[in-house]
Amino acid sequence: MIELAGVTKRFAGKGGVDGVSFALAPGELLTLFGPSGCGKTTILRLVAGLAVPDAGAVRFDGRDMLGVPAPQRHAPMVFQDHLLFPHLTVAGNVAFGLTLRGDPAAARKAAEALAAVQLSAYAGRWPAELSGGQKQRVALSRALVLAPRVLLLDEPFSALDAALRAEMRDLLRTLRRTTPVSTLLVTHDADEAFELSDRVAVLLDGRIRQLGTPAEIDAAPRDQAVAAALGYRTQLRGTAADGRFHVDGASLPLAERWQVVERAHRHV
Repeated sequence: MIELAGVTKRFAGKGGVDGVSFALAPGELLTLFGPSGCGKTTILRLVAGLAVPDAGAVRFDGRDMLGVPAPQRHAPMVFQDHLLFPHLTVAGNVAFGLTLRGDPAAARKAAEALAAVQLSAYAGRWPAELSGGQKQRVALSRALVLAPRVLLLDEPFSALDAALRAEMRDLLRTLRRTTPVSTLLVTHDADEAFELSDRVAVLLDGRIRQLGTPAEIDAAPRDQAVAAALGYRTQLRGTAADGRFHVDGASLPLAERWQVVERAHRHV
């Protein structure tokens, strides 16, 4: 269990998070969704141990992580920029963390991890010889081979074209079935958040405005700001009375949600 309890982190300029609380269950994929600058990456850095909260606590299985250095948290991050080592082969990149640990089975485990992302044939190649999608597969493999307590994904697919993003989403779904690991995913792409997640946390201005399953949030955004962040554009002004919504001569029960999905735009 990964838990954030009332975590606050402020910076001199804009940004940071304020009183963020949630728990990530074992094997769950929770997406932190919101616009740039809302605090998504800050949360990942706090979990990874790359930043220290001003207030609140980050706990792993009930243990407060304050003072525990990043390498001991076993919470690797995969970034938008894959950050592969150019002087190491693909296999060398994947085995790097295991080699630092002195794992005698590093080579075998790296080979198995590359097979899981369908890159066995590329083990001897250099990062400069790979496509963007292949580089991101290597970065994902390098993180998973460490058997992390929590996997942190910071906009990992945003630099890829639409076809490659879809391919990487499929791969992530497959890997979750074969190698279940608690995962925190950061994205500003609503489709990505809703397709991949067990739950979604909508962040706005450093606060979680709504947390729930994709179906719960899609059916009932808690307020206008959340609806706007999700891409809902149409607003109907009317009056609520006696459990019904009255607009332009029509009367709709408030318990129901009416949606029309047209192409990539959502309307309510």
